[in-house]
Amino acid sequence: MRGKMIKGMLASVLTVSMVLGGGTGVWASAPQTEAAQSESAAETITPESVPAESVPESVAEESVENQSAVPESVTEESVEAQSAVPESVAEESVEAQSVVPESVAEETQAPQPQSESAPLESEEVLLDSFAGSSMEAATSVNLGTTYNGSVSKAQKDNYYKFTLNASGRLTVNAFAKVRTVHYFIYDASGKELYDKYHGWDETAGQSSVTKTFDLTKGTYYFVVSYSSGEGNYSFNLSLTSANESFTETGNGTNNTFESASPISLNTEYKGLIAENDDLDYYKFTIPSSGRITNNAIGKMDRIHYLIYDTSGKKLYDRYFYDDSVTGQSSVSENIDLTKGTYYFAVESNAYTGEYSFTLKFTSANESFTETGNGSDNTMATARNISLGQTYNGQIAVNDTVDYYKFTVPATGKYIQKATAYMNRADYYIYDLNGKSVNHSYEYWDSDLGYSSISREIELEKGTYYFVVKNTSYHGNYSFSLSPYTDVTGVSLNQSKATLTQKGQTLQLKATILPQNAVNQDVEWTTSDSSVAKVDGNGLVTAGNAGTATITVRTKQNDKTASCVVTVYNISTEGTSGFVTRLYTTLLKRDPDLNGHASWVKVLENHQDTGAGVAWGFVFSTELKNKNLSNTEFVTRLYRTFLDREADAAGLASWVKQLDNGISREMIFKGFAESQEFTAICRSYGIDRGSVNLTEPRDQNAGVTMFVFRCYQKALGRNADTSGLNNWAEVLLSRRESPKQVAHGFIFSPEMNSKNLSNEEFIKVLYRVFMDREADAAGLQSWIRVLEQEGKDREHVFNGFADSPEFQKIVASYGL
Repeated sequence: MRGKMIKGMLASVLTVSMVLGGGTGVWASAPQTEAAQSESAAETITPESVPAESVPESVAEESVENQSAVPESVTEESVEAQSAVPESVAEESVEAQSVVPESVAEETQAPQPQSESAPLESEEVLLDSFAGSSMEAATSVNLGTTYNGSVSKAQKDNYYKFTLNASGRLTVNAFAKVRTVHYFIYDASGKELYDKYHGWDETAGQSSVTKTFDLTKGTYYFVVSYSSGEGNYSFNLSLTSANESFTETGNGTNNTFESASPISLNTEYKGLIAENDDLDYYKFTIPSSGRITNNAIGKMDRIHYLIYDTSGKKLYDRYFYDDSVTGQSSVSENIDLTKGTYYFAVESNAYTGEYSFTLKFTSANESFTETGNGSDNTMATARNISLGQTYNGQIAVNDTVDYYKFTVPATGKYIQKATAYMNRADYYIYDLNGKSVNHSYEYWDSDLGYSSISREIELEKGTYYFVVKNTSYHGNYSFSLSPYTDVTGVSLNQSKATLTQKGQTLQLKATILPQNAVNQDVEWTTSDSSVAKVDGNGLVTAGNAGTATITVRTKQNDKTASCVVTVYNISTEGTSGFVTRLYTTLLKRDPDLNGHASWVKVLENHQDTGAGVAWGFVFSTELKNKNLSNTEFVTRLYRTFLDREADAAGLASWVKQLDNGISREMIFKGFAESQEFTAICRSYGIDRGSVNLTEPRDQNAGVTMFVFRCYQKALGRNADTSGLNNWAEVLLSRRESPKQVAHGFIFSPEMNSKNLSNEEFIKVLYRVFMDREADAAGLQSWIRVLEQEGKDREHVFNGFADSPEFQKIVASYGL
């Protein structure tokens, strides 16, 4: 009962404090004199005023249990009691606080670390007068919440227990109205992770600290301890997750080879070096020998990266410091390794923070797969190779020498070629006794991005070992050993060329004969650099009008080949420019001199117009032989006559007309007589002219397409030009109506020769006159008319030809 009384009285005290303080959870008592404080102490029962040993343990336990046993009606009554305080009383309380003399208020604001009792302000403050005095009795607190407490000689150590649901950075914000306060952080095992005193700041009137700690997921203890002076404190603990790829707890879960986290190549991973976890291991496997690129970022002052093989041998060991501007370190380094399994480690003995990394893999594409510390490191394990073949290999961190065995069939001259992607590569040739008969090396060429070597070697008939070695540098290489082959000739990709504009270029390509000749070096010359220049790669550039001979000459055996280049420098202005444009847009080539001159003469002598000359190109044998599709044909017309690319809708419309019987000549007329082409001709000072088409099929697009449709729907084929012209003339001259023209197709000799059955005949009528396939009911109905009612096909024809559907089709063609 005594425990219940104490608890009830404490609840009353706390309730009154909350009401007077506005319900914020901050102590609301005004400054008191010593007498008032003594009187208050006499009237208020606190936990300290009741000797702990005077409360029976069973009663204490009962008191705790009964906290949850308060009847709901009593709880509601308590709430109602708080809200039932008369408004006048509440206002009087507020006014009473505000009438404290200014001198007294100032006095209470002066620093008094030994007796200050006012709590600190925060967004969310919870009373926490009952912090445990040990880990076992620690008070559980939540992250992101501000807590208040006090330290004194009687209450020296305040333990708080908190849990991190993920590894990350813990931020401690703490303030104390105490001369000196002592903060600790322990892990669940009691290991001390933080121990720091914080003293009084005279300017701020308190001590304050903001401190971060990188910790793994788990349970920890925050301790506020008495050091010098009594008073209040407040603190807030918050967490920023590290978003680890592999969640770690306690002192780390991947701190050994055996517990290493498995990772994949070319994938980003994130981790955390923490106060209680300063080493992380990751296990990876590379499918073939190749290059690992460590792309890593460390958000700490210094970070350490290592790579081990499965035996524990260290292959890579690098420290990196943070950048003063970015506050982090960034690295991208290459490590060449043989096929196998390895361990990547991240550690930092003195610093903590987040990191991320990606192990990017690029295969060396070795001709012979190597594992571990190498598979061909001795004469006894040398790989057999053949002359004349190219082989790929790799000098790795854990494999610094490769042996290859080859046989020379006859004494003579041989060529050794090698390329290496490392700062220096050394090449040796040993005889069977291990005696070196040749040694060569080459350094990295910064312009090429690799080292390259080509050497002639005199070897006697026999067996040898070719060795690639380097203990300081690593990377890929390729090599070949071949019999020396002399140059016998050279050829060019063309022997004549025409350039029409100054500055125009032409690429000549030389081929050394035979193609496996060792010396592929050539030099280029021109007979007249004012007409045509040539560079060291065979690129010819046109100069003044004239003719020049470009010659390529081999450096071995002095073999030559030539190309005669003629430069015309055709003008791009006036009639010359207009004709040149037709060559490039329609024929897609440079103009030939004679052809160009001929067309220019036609225009300058006013023998034809711009449209007439364009007709000559569009319907030339050269263009016809290209067999352009309708789409490509229209596309070239757009570029030539409208000076732009075709828009989708316009292109589709023109192509549809071509697909439905309109001739290319009629389409040409539409483009050649456009306003755009008129403007183009005017810009070159040329009369556009017009296009005169005489064939009936080119007089009316609707007539032509109607006749073409009859061919397709009735006869099942495209129209021949002669027939299309004949029927078009019939309609144009109005000698027959569309129905009569259709009759001509349905009862033509060609149709009669098909010997169609009644069913097939009616299906054709549906296609011609209804523009659809026959429905089953309609088909059977018309068959009955022919077979049971005794009507002839003329009767059935009239039924279809006079239908509203056919009248609509006819109207759609403007007939």
